Amino acid sequence: MVKSYKTKTLTDGSRAKLVGALDKGEPFDTVTGLPDSLRGGKAALSFLDLAVKYVDARWAEASAKQRDSVTDALATVVPVLVKPGRGRPAPEVLRQALRSYVLPVPRRCRRRLNPDPVWPGQK
Repeated sequence: MVKSYKTKTLTDGSRAKLVGALDKGEPFDTVTGLPDSLRGGKAALSFLDLAVKYVDARWAEASAKQRDSVTDALATVVPVLVKPGRGRPAPEVLRQALRSYVLPVPRRCRRRLNPDPVWPGQK
């Protein structure tokens, strides 16, 4: 998002606010490029973050079949919402990773044994 200013003083003031937010270590929104303090609130959760929070909230009370259904449904929806781009895994690989490693609570809580995972179908 590009914003124009009529005077150099206004531009410098805006730049000072951005640098100040950077110095404070504020998170910047990846969509607008603005820090939370200038954006007017917290950055929105990604759908994946929301899905993980949903699974965390439901996991303890859910039966095994419900857990399976929830992770299956979310693993089907999340790849559709991922923006296409270079380096994006194939939808079926992304779905398998979500269903097997990202969404199930026990898998996320376990310490990673292999720091460099190999995607299925990759050598």
